[in-house]
Amino acid sequence: MYNITMSRNNYNAAAIQNPDGGICMATIESDNPYVALTDDTVASVEAIPVNNNNNVSLITIANTNLVLVVPNSMARRVVEAQRYSCGIKFICMLDFIMNFIYVLNGYWLTIIFSIFSLYGYYSTYTHERRMLCGYLLYQYAITLGKFSAFMFYCLMLNDSIADSFHKDYPNLVLPRDIPSAIVYSLFLFLIQTYIAFYVRRYYYLLPTNNEKNEIYIANREIMV
Repeated sequence: MYNITMSRNNYNAAAIQNPDGGICMATIESDNPYVALTDDTVASVEAIPVNNNNNVSLITIANTNLVLVVPNSMARRVVEAQRYSCGIKFICMLDFIMNFIYVLNGYWLTIIFSIFSLYGYYSTYTHERRMLCGYLLYQYAITLGKFSAFMFYCLMLNDSIADSFHKDYPNLVLPRDIPSAIVYSLFLFLIQTYIAFYVRRYYYLLPTNNEKNEIYIANREIMV
């Protein structure tokens, strides 16, 4: 269980108490997914019982007079989501730019990939798990494709398999340096795997529909 302790003299910092007793300082911005998913209504102090027995955490929102009130079990995810939110936007935008470059070079099929990239980028503003799930599945598919390319080039090291492939598909031209293609495809697969797991991590940091009902915004006086 995680507990949040606050300093009255420093409203821009929240201290997360770990089970092992260690403390790490953290802040959240107003664009944090957990803040964005709450409505604009500021809950009254009386509506949120806050004491040591209620298992709730108070996290200040920087440059505001508000605090985010969440269950202790959700506190760590709130802070981690802040760190991941910028990275996930960068991944989606870079993905779109790369796919769009392929489109400009005549690979029209990548238009579909560009749409998925924009869909993922839009989901980083709505912070909806259902929308991000679609982009995550797209990342899984791309990762599988990269792995398939790596395995294909590995198979091409076998002369009999390579000869059979050339007979069946004479119009397809393979790279002359198969070992280099293997190394390059492996590199792309590892990068893609990291990206897919990054998106997956962010997906599981977002609150579920049921958890949204446990998130509140309150005035800072609730800490006094």
